[in-house]
Amino acid sequence: RIPREILDYIDKHFASKLTVTYLAERCFYNPTHFARIFRESFGVTVKDYIKAKRIDAAERLLRTTMLTIDEVIEAVGYTNRTDFYRAFESRVGCTPAEARQSAPVRPLE
Repeated sequence: RIPREILDYIDKHFASKLTVTYLAERCFYNPTHFARIFRESFGVTVKDYIKAKRIDAAERLLRTTMLTIDEVIEAVGYTNRTDFYRAFESRVGCTPAEARQSAPVRPLE
């Protein structure tokens, strides 16, 4: 069973470079065993869970701040713009620019 603390850790550090090996070591598990248990427990891979956290945070930032798309990409831990756009469109169903435009009201900064 995956300790709740690991999910809390991922939720707080999703923008960092997190690997299965690193997370497994935090629970004293073998990385392969950790990955299997994680998927059985949560229905998604560790990588997909982290990706979802990053994209959800990016969508929130795009809708509520005036950060540029590149600043948002960096803030959520992506290093490759193409990977970010692909993941964002897959999860959200629109481009980052479209998500920003559809935000009800953007705050002044």
